[in-house]
Amino acid sequence: MKLIGKFIGFAIMTISFYSFAGGGASSWIPNVAPSACVNIDESRISFTWNNNPECEKAISSGYASGVRIMGSASYVPDTTIAQFNKVLKRNMSLTIIDLDIYGSVNGYPAKLATMPIFRWES
Repeated sequence: MKLIGKFIGFAIMTISFYSFAGGGASSWIPNVAPSACVNIDESRISFTWNNNPECEKAISSGYASGVRIMGSASYVPDTTIAQFNKVLKRNMSLTIIDLDIYGSVNGYPAKLATMPIFRWES
């Protein structure tokens, strides 16, 4: 009887170990940088989704829901700077209005101050 008890105990420990060992997040990472999933129109300060197959895979696999875009616009020679931080999703576009920045300040049009930062949004 002791032998059966030891066997059952060993079986339970083994099953428990294997069920916990497989837990956790997937180790799959997209083969593309998030910036490759975004088309930029610098003259209008707008962003559109790039239907790159690798970008689509990142979304459909559940790795990301979109791409976070963080940046700023300046109105040179005016010293005003406007910052934006928005998420671009599949089949979507972000215009200057969507980014909540003005098209011009004191007659000076908005221009990207620097290249935006792109990150996967979970």
